[in-house]
Amino acid sequence: MTEDLDAIIRARMATFMEPDSPERIAERKRNSARCGHVKRKLRKGERLTGELLEFAVDVAGDHTEIVENLKAGHQLGDYEMHLMIDVFLLHARLA
Repeated sequence: MTEDLDAIIRARMATFMEPDSPERIAERKRNSARCGHVKRKLRKGERLTGELLEFAVDVAGDHTEIVENLKAGHQLGDYEMHLMIDVFLLHARLA
C-alpha cells in the first residue's frame, strides 16, 4: 500500500516538475493578457464586448448578478467589482 502511494506521489511530482510546453506558455500569456484587459476596462467603467465579454462571463461563472450586469453593460457595484478583479480574475490568471 505504501509503495503504491509512493509511486503515485513520484508520478505526480514528475508531472508537476516538468517544464511547460510552448503551447501551454502561450495559453497562459493569452489568459493573463485577457485578465488585464478585462480588469482595465472594468475599472474605467467601459463596456465589455466580444471575446472579452465571453471571457469575463466564463470567469464569473455561476454569479448570475455579475454575469447579467456584464452582458447588459451596466457598471458593477463595489462588491461585484472586488469579486471580479480580486477574486475571479486573479484565480483565472493563476490557474
